[in-house]
Amino acid sequence: MSTKNDAGDVYVSIPADETHTIQASPPVATSYAYYVIPQEPRQQKRCGGGCCCVAIMVGLLLFFLIPRQPSVNYQYMVYSGPVYNGQGSLSNVTASDFVGRYRFENMNYYSVDWSGLAMKNYYMSTATTDCDITKVHWNTAYCGKEMGSYEKKPTFSTGPRTRSYQNVPLTADAGSGTFALNVGEMLTECFLYGQVLVMSQGHISETTGLHDFGKVSIDDQYYWLICN
Repeated sequence: MSTKNDAGDVYVSIPADETHTIQASPPVATSYAYYVIPQEPRQQKRCGGGCCCVAIMVGLLLFFLIPRQPSVNYQYMVYSGPVYNGQGSLSNVTASDFVGRYRFENMNYYSVDWSGLAMKNYYMSTATTDCDITKVHWNTAYCGKEMGSYEKKPTFSTGPRTRSYQNVPLTADAGSGTFALNVGEMLTECFLYGQVLVMSQGHISETTGLHDFGKVSIDDQYYWLICN
């Protein structure tokens, strides 16, 4: 049976015994997404952090413990003998009238022991005869005449990361005619011109609790002796 309203819409009646109940089924998932959190990266991160710590510790140990070569520097020479005032005024000069000042520098983080200092001292003249050695310094040729040696055999120490100083008297062979001749020539020039060039070279033994440097050569070191 059908009916029609004024607007022209047609409605069809469905018998009650022909109706059916429609029930919606619950949704069923057709795909799944899985999220897996691996443990390995976390372990690798912990391992990487440990390696960094070990590397830093090794680096610090090497920085503090690797031996650094100690150094010796000839600071100056002091003369405290007779003053030149004419011929014969320097006849009583002795080697002990000259004292060399040396600086010992230790940049290690532990102390260093020094021993057996032996430094020859030379008066550097522009003369060309009776030379014990010849050197070129500041583009000038010099004739080196030996004055004696600075020697200090007993052991002494310099603390970590510090400098120490030693005043070492000059020694020469007793009654050496060469010393008297050379020192007279050097001091005469020094008092006449106000200064004279001197040079020191030699060796010293250096050792620490971690490393023995042995006998170390000290290169040529120059200084102007000033005479007023």
